Formats: sequence, structure tokens, C-alpha cells
Amino acid sequence: LVLAPSGGVTGVYQNFAFGFSLTLPKGSAITQLEDTGDGSTTLLAQGDPQFQIYIVPFEEDLVVTARLLKQELPEMVVKDDKELSLSDDKAKALAFTSEDESFGPTREVWFVYAGHLYQAKSKVEAGKAMEESITTWKFD
Repeated sequence: LVLAPSGGVTGVYQNFAFGFSLTLPKGSAITQLEDTGDGSTTLLAQGDPQFQIYIVPFEEDLVVTARLLKQELPEMVVKDDKELSLSDDKAKALAFTSEDESFGPTREVWFVYAGHLYQAKSKVEAGKAMEESITTWKFD
């Protein structure tokens, strides 16, 4: 499934399964990969910026913080972190720089909403543009 914005400078990607939309730059498209059987979904944003969003069922209702990540995932690099507000304050997200063995330096945005953990990741160079798209996130 590929959904791309049309016309103008930006377009809106809508995901009806998870009940959200976000604005993408002109020329960008999102491809949704098939569920691998564990309930997870991966969205790949192609164009500029390129990033992926991994969505997995998550039972706890919490706000992702740098302290929480360091406590739960002590081996994970979390630096240059900042809080983002999404969907008119319906969700609080954590944006941070990290490392990925196969990807290199990354910029990531993690948040929990309505029973799912959302993890967006880009190469560090595309981080600012990814964050700009993620901050347009709206839940229905």
C-alpha cells in the first residue's frame, strides 16, 4: 500500500487503521509494510525526508522520557533529547539522537498513544525534517 500527497507544497498522509494523519513534503510517499504476525506495522516514508515508523501494540499508558529509556534500555544511546507535543497535546513524544548498528547515527521520535508504541527513525541528517513532519501528527 502506497499513499502519496498530491499537488501543492505538502500533502497529508492518512492512516485509517491507526486513526492518524500527518503532513509530508511534496514528492514524499509512505509505504505500509505487511504485519509480520507479531502485530507490528512498519511505515516507510520515501522522498525527503526518508524515515520509518514502527508501530507495535503496547499495553502501558505512559510518556516516553529519556530517563525511562535509559532505565528500560540501558544499552541504548539517548542524547540531544527534547519533548514534542503531538495532536494538540493528545500525545507527548520524545525526540532524541541515538545509534543503530546497521543505520549509523539516528534521530528518533518515540511516543505511546491508544495502546501502541510509535517509533520513528531517520538518519541523523534527515532528523530535523522528520521531526517537522512528525509534529504535524493528528489523531482522529
